[in-house]
Amino acid sequence: MLIVGSQEATEAIRYMSFAPLIAGMRELTTTILWAADQKKAPLVGLLVGLICSAIAAYHLTAIPGFGYAGVAISAFILEITSLLWNALIIQKRCKGAFPVMTLLAYLTFLASIGFLNVPFENFLFYIGIESRTMQSLGSMLFFIGCIALFLLLRFWGRGSFRRYR
Repeated sequence: MLIVGSQEATEAIRYMSFAPLIAGMRELTTTILWAADQKKAPLVGLLVGLICSAIAAYHLTAIPGFGYAGVAISAFILEITSLLWNALIIQKRCKGAFPVMTLLAYLTFLASIGFLNVPFENFLFYIGIESRTMQSLGSMLFFIGCIALFLLLRFWGRGSFRRYR
């Protein structure tokens, strides 16, 4: 509310919390391609991402009540499309250098945390925690717990992520 001036943007901003992760991965793959003397591939991927993002923004923001979410989704599409383009070029150039399936599994797990946060907040309200401060604290602890679970599965566990290696 303080930044945008509208309560409608809350969900869109929440879903964009993973955009820095995707943007960082895109930047990493761009740097890898530049180091491999593939300077045009990231530019082409970014242009394809821009086109997909513009098409998505044009159609999604026109849906009534979907304006802010449409903008967030279109920005996410830009980053995802560019990342996938770069990943495919790296995978084609160096077989096994960029484990696409492993990264997709990690990304799916991490993105599900954002989508599970809203039902968790509803559950907190259902069990009688009506204080907004306590709900925020509960959501933060839920997020930290999910990230800790991810780290355990990734680095120490023998969980389902290991089979993608």
